[in-house]
Amino acid sequence: MKVYLDNCILVDIEKGNLSLSDFCHIRGAEYYFSSAHMDELYRGLNSNANLKDRRLSTLSVLCGENYIIQDLQGQSMELEPMSSEKAFKLCKAFRTLADLTEKVVADNLPNRDGIIEELKLNKIEVGNIVPSKIFNILESKLMESPNRFGVEEFLRRSEAYTLKAKYSTLFNLLDSVFYWKDEHNINRLYDSSHACHAQYCDMLVTNDRRMAIKAKAIYSYFGVKTQVKNSDEYLLYLRFNNELV
Repeated sequence: MKVYLDNCILVDIEKGNLSLSDFCHIRGAEYYFSSAHMDELYRGLNSNANLKDRRLSTLSVLCGENYIIQDLQGQSMELEPMSSEKAFKLCKAFRTLADLTEKVVADNLPNRDGIIEELKLNKIEVGNIVPSKIFNILESKLMESPNRFGVEEFLRRSEAYTLKAKYSTLFNLLDSVFYWKDEHNINRLYDSSHACHAQYCDMLVTNDRRMAIKAKAIYSYFGVKTQVKNSDEYLLYLRFNNELV
């Protein structure tokens, strides 16, 4: 089973809140990492200069060279065997572009109140909608709005043509209607990138509930089969299935 661990899981392992051996010593799991991990590591060096070696070591032990990248057309995810050290060097080489992207995201806050008023959604009630239904409801509300276009047209008008752009745009849309919203735009950018890369895998493991619910919603919308579990659910799932072997 291909497994993608969100950055928060790596942080908990390194803090000792989760045991590395629990993840490594259970049969049937093969771990993968992506540029989203590298980007968060690079950003984390601003507050912790000693983070690099520890994080690259954690990724090396867990994932080996199982590095996920977006294909040349930007429409799917694929495996590109690469060490965590080399992946980090590539990340550093492209940081100028990444820094610019982060600034654009930070400077362009979504007009949440405007969107939620236009779609006539209740901020409290919208949070109770199950992930598999939220985009059906948004589709209906968008078609009833003065612009009369659905989610696909929303993506087109947002110029979200690559898979990563689509995930980022849909994460922003969900936050704009207060669906398990994240107050920090940069965090949402990383969350969408992790969710996008994780669709290559059978399972995404995260203890960030807001990210998990939005990832489930987008996976449901795109028909992606990747399961989303928190660390307790994941470890219990693996132990139970290994006992059945």
